[in-house]
Amino acid sequence: MALALGLSANTREAYRRDVSAFGKYLDRGGKTPDLLRATRRDILDFIEHCHDTGLAATTVSRRLMALRTFYGWLLGEGAVKSNPTEAIKQPRTARRLPETLTEAQTSALVNAPQGDSPIAVRDRAMLELLYSCGLRASELVSLTLGDIDLPNAMLRCQGKGDKVRLVPIGGRAVESISAYIQSARPALDKGRGSEILFLSSRGARRLSRQMLWHIVHDAAVECGIWGSVHPHTLRHCFASHLLSHGAGIRAIQEMLGHANIATTQIYTHVDADRIIEIHRKFHPRR
Repeated sequence: MALALGLSANTREAYRRDVSAFGKYLDRGGKTPDLLRATRRDILDFIEHCHDTGLAATTVSRRLMALRTFYGWLLGEGAVKSNPTEAIKQPRTARRLPETLTEAQTSALVNAPQGDSPIAVRDRAMLELLYSCGLRASELVSLTLGDIDLPNAMLRCQGKGDKVRLVPIGGRAVESISAYIQSARPALDKGRGSEILFLSSRGARRLSRQMLWHIVHDAAVECGIWGSVHPHTLRHCFASHLLSHGAGIRAIQEMLGHANIATTQIYTHVDADRIIEIHRKFHPRR
């Protein structure tokens, strides 16, 4: 279903789990064991059940969207006569502002991996690239050697919905990637001829998103940054720091690969908070 709709692998997996959760709810509740016979009341009861079990509003909203997509697809295939989610409004969820680091904290995190070992050189290159280009974790680990154009300081990235975009690479990231490709990557590749850019320590294998999460988390701890720090944090830092230095919101949208400008505009609120803080601190009539 989700594959036919062109959804990303991560979205497909999330939707699969959400539809499966609904099916299990129907079975456990002694309601309609057949998903094809589910009614609007079944779905409303399921949503209420999700709220009662303490699920976040964003998760509940995503589950309803998954069911809406699922039944819309079934309707198109002729498997059902109507979409039971049609008359159910998508709940509004409060948009949480992304957590970002200061520029000094981000610099410390990116420089946290120390030493000349192949792993340290690789990790520095990955952190630099995450921050330099605002990549998602899945985008970074999927990069190949052919996606990097170091002479022109450009990167080709395949994002959500298999959409390809070009992103400039900053000077420091170019230096880090060059050092990695020349000195560290051959030691990890061990002559296998892999095209994967960032190799795992086990040889010519693609680094997993989970391993990347651990690398970012460990780098944050190493430089004394506590709390929830993950690969997406550097993506948030990329956008908010560009905005604070005067970059246009449309340019940031293109580099992040957001299909909708509204998704990118959340960073204007982050920057507004910084402006308000400065005003309160320095204005003579605060």
